[in-house]
Amino acid sequence: MSAAHRTLPFGTRVHVRNLDNGQEADVTINDRGPFVAGRILDLSRAAAEALGAIGPGVIPVRVEVRQLGDGMPDEPCWEVQVGAFAREENAIRARATLEGKGFSVRFAPAGGGLTRVRATGIEGKPKALRAAQLLAADFPGAVAVPCGGGW
Repeated sequence: MSAAHRTLPFGTRVHVRNLDNGQEADVTINDRGPFVAGRILDLSRAAAEALGAIGPGVIPVRVEVRQLGDGMPDEPCWEVQVGAFAREENAIRARATLEGKGFSVRFAPAGGGLTRVRATGIEGKPKALRAAQLLAADFPGAVAVPCGGGW
């Protein structure tokens, strides 16, 4: 199971406890985020399920570092860019579709008033290419890119 954190080195192992229900999980940091004020981690779908966070979406947690990583992902991190949207509501709809399919999502300004929307934290190019093919049904321009590439 994995998670994103803004500053912890990639490969860091952390123990996460849901303070609402007591459920616990060990996760590995393999992505950057969350980029929402007041949030500590973005959890993979598997980690969110283990912690009982799927329904509530946002939960209070305690995070304990178990082992610092070396700063490098185990596999190169990839993302799938599904679009660059002029209207915020379209970007929000794209995010909802991606989250419904189990992806973590990143927004970033693209210039010219556009907002890029990407499915994030995909380990390895082959998985990213498969994810782009899957997402092409909803987003015909979906393309796999290295994490952080093209921002």
